[in-house]
Amino acid sequence: SNMKSFLLRYIMQKNRAFERVCTKDLVQEFGYAQATISQHMKKLVQSGLVETKNEEKFTYFYVSLGTLAKYVNATKKFVQ
Repeated sequence: SNMKSFLLRYIMQKNRAFERVCTKDLVQEFGYAQATISQHMKKLVQSGLVETKNEEKFTYFYVSLGTLAKYVNATKKFVQ
């Protein structure tokens, strides 16, 4: 969905700037209910595009660059 690509792009930008992202940050940025954000994030994690890291009581999200590269290479074959 579009929402997942926005979330993915946002997390990628933050990761690039060495900033951590948790659910609270995504709720603040996008203005959706926490349950909605969590649902989308769960799917992104299940797909392997996003990895999680638990620190203290927060879960932080990181884009899995390896998985992302596989997706990009796979889609290039169809786009050419």
